[in-house]
Amino acid sequence: MDISRIIYCNKYSGLTELCSGGDYHNIKSLNIYGKEYIPERQLEKLILDKKVTYKCYGYGLNFLVSIAKKLPENSIRILSLTFSILEMNDEHIIVNLAEKIEATKSKTSPSIVTLFENPSYAKIEFLKGRNISINGCVGDAAIVIYDVNQNGGIFYNTEEEIAPANLGRFALAIGFSLFVEMDGNWNKIIKDAEQHLMSAGEKLDNARKENTELKEDNKLKENAIKNLSQQNNELNSMVEDMKNKLQSYQEELAKTRKWAYDILHFDKKGTEELDVSNEKDWEKFQSKVLELTEKMKEDSLKNDNKNRLKTIKKLCTKKYNKFDESDLAFLATGQYLLEVHKDDNMDFSPVLIAFSKCVEGVLADCLKKGYVIPEDERPMLGNSLAYIKKNPELLDLTQSQLITLVNQLNSFIKYRNKAAHKEGVSLGDVLQAKEIIFDSFEAFNRNYLLDFIYLKF
Repeated sequence: MDISRIIYCNKYSGLTELCSGGDYHNIKSLNIYGKEYIPERQLEKLILDKKVTYKCYGYGLNFLVSIAKKLPENSIRILSLTFSILEMNDEHIIVNLAEKIEATKSKTSPSIVTLFENPSYAKIEFLKGRNISINGCVGDAAIVIYDVNQNGGIFYNTEEEIAPANLGRFALAIGFSLFVEMDGNWNKIIKDAEQHLMSAGEKLDNARKENTELKEDNKLKENAIKNLSQQNNELNSMVEDMKNKLQSYQEELAKTRKWAYDILHFDKKGTEELDVSNEKDWEKFQSKVLELTEKMKEDSLKNDNKNRLKTIKKLCTKKYNKFDESDLAFLATGQYLLEVHKDDNMDFSPVLIAFSKCVEGVLADCLKKGYVIPEDERPMLGNSLAYIKKNPELLDLTQSQLITLVNQLNSFIKYRNKAAHKEGVSLGDVLQAKEIIFDSFEAFNRNYLLDFIYLKF
C-alpha cells in the first residue's frame, strides 16, 4: 500500500495528516528498554491468537523508586506490553494496549514487585477502505489513536530511567507493518492458518489409523508367540520364529520412520529431506522419533537381566542432581540404548534425539533462571542458541565462555540434524555428539557442555 494514502490521526494530540506529509518513512522498528522491537514479528501471532505479550529486561532503578519499593538500585526491571484485539472484521482492527513494569532483586530471587501497571494505556484502530475521510484528509487506510491514559510509562532505555511513551511512533510502526508490509491483508493470515490446520488434521487422522493397524498387527504377533511358547515339543521351531519376529519388528520400525518423513513433508512435496530450520516440523519429527526411542527401550528392557537402565539413572541423578528429573530420564535412556545397541548395524537417531531432548530441557531451565525467557516458554535448541547469543549478560557469561558454549551447541546441533536425513545417524556420529555434552558419570570436566552448565548455573 502507498504510504501517501495512509492517514495518521492522534485524537489525544489533535494531529491529523497524511503520512506523506511527515517524516514517517524510517519508522520500521522501536527501541524499548534498550532492545529493538519489530512489530511485524508480533502481528501474525496477535491476529491468530487475539492476544500477545511482549517482555524485555533491563538493569537499575531510580533512587526514589528503590527506596519506596525496598529494592536495591541494581535490581532487574521486567517490562510487559500486552496487546489485545477488542474488535476485528474485514474493515478494521481495534487493539487495546496494556503495560506492566515489575522488578526483582536478582536472577535467583523468587519475589517480583509491581512498579507500575496500566491495563488500558490506549486504544489504536487500524482502518482500511477506499477514500476514507478524516478531518479533511482522504486515504485508503488510517491509524487512529484514542482513549489515551496519560499515566503511561512504556518505553525505557539505557540513558534515562523512564522515557515518556512515544505512542504516536509506536502506533505508526505497527500500522506501517500492517498496511505496507502486509498490505492490510490480515484475513489471508487467518485463512492460511485454517487451511494448514485442516491439512494437518487429515494427516493426523491417517497417522492414527496406521498406528491402530500396527497395534492390531503387533497384538496378533504377540498371541502367536504365546502359543508357540506353550508347545514344548516344538522348542527349536519357536526360537527360529522369534528371530523372524524380531527382524519383522525392526522392519516395522523402519517403516514407521519412513512414514514420519512422509507426514512431515505435507507442505514440501518432492523434497528429499526434512526442513530442520522449521521449528514446527522439527518438533513433530522429534516427537515421532522419541516414540520410537521409547519402543526400543521397552524392547531392550525385556532382556535387561542386570537392571542396567536403573543403574544408569542412579548415576545420572547422583552427578547432575540439580537438573530436572525428566531431562535426566532422556539422558539415561540415550546412554542405555547406546550401550545395548553399540554392536548393532542400525540407525542411532533415537539415541541422539534422547540426548538432544536432555540438552534442550537443561538449556531452557538456564534461560528461565537468567530471566531471558518467561517460565511458560520451552524453546528448542536452535532458539535457545539464539537467546544465548543475544543475552550473554543476563546469563553472566564471559566472552570466552560465550564463544565456547556457542561453538559446542553449533557442533552438537549439526550432529542432531543428521537424524532428519534419510541416511540416518551412525554409531560414530552419536559417539562424537556425546563427546560434546558429557564423558562419564563420575568426575566433572568443564570442557563438556552438561558439566559446564551444571557448574555454571
